[in-house]
Amino acid sequence: MRHSFRTAILPIAALALIACEAREDRVETDSAVAATPDVNVAREEAQIRVVHAVPGGPAVDVYAGDQSAFSNVEFKSVTPYRVLGANLPEFKLLETGAAPTSTPMAENREVIIDGRYYTLIAIPKGDGVGVEIMALRDDHDGNDSKARIRVVNAARGLDDLDVRIQGQDDALFDDIDFSTEAGFNDVDPGTVTLIVTHEDSPRELLRITDLTLEAGKAVTIVLTHPSAGSSKLEAIRVTEGPMRK
Repeated sequence: MRHSFRTAILPIAALALIACEAREDRVETDSAVAATPDVNVAREEAQIRVVHAVPGGPAVDVYAGDQSAFSNVEFKSVTPYRVLGANLPEFKLLETGAAPTSTPMAENREVIIDGRYYTLIAIPKGDGVGVEIMALRDDHDGNDSKARIRVVNAARGLDDLDVRIQGQDDALFDDIDFSTEAGFNDVDPGTVTLIVTHEDSPRELLRITDLTLEAGKAVTIVLTHPSAGSSKLEAIRVTEGPMRK
């Protein structure tokens, strides 16, 4: 059963990557970043964060309208959540250090709903000529007795990825194409190892070890490459705070 779906994307910059092809190119390291929403913020206020998953891409500054939202966001960085003052901000992406009046690398207008959390993920463009941003809503509503996990495929050239928990036969997520998000799945709490394979082969492309899944909390795994031109696969592990009540 497919658990992946495509999301809205925005064009931004130029980059070239190649796909992960062989077991010997597999890497087992990843980045663990905490990105917890501020639960003390009023429920009617929206919060956003940015994940930079573009190997070789420049550090960026992110603007919401004319207001600087995030500065110097580098590859594999995950910003903290920030409260937005408007429901329909115009997001602009500039290379770090560029004047605010410069022509943006990207600009778009996203519909932001009060009281929700959102993630903008910078990913390579499919043709290798540019970059895009996936706009995701972070739905933190869930079962307090379960943990939640989702996977985002930001690794250009890799389609039909399956993700399973080591020791389990059935895939947790299957057929995850590039530039898609596999929606949240509820799982039992515990410390697990995730295995990433291609749909047509049992060969491991990536092993994500010691992943702690806590009851009432969510984890997002962003798959990418460790550097521009690399054929290896790597994960940005984003741990989050309690789900909404």
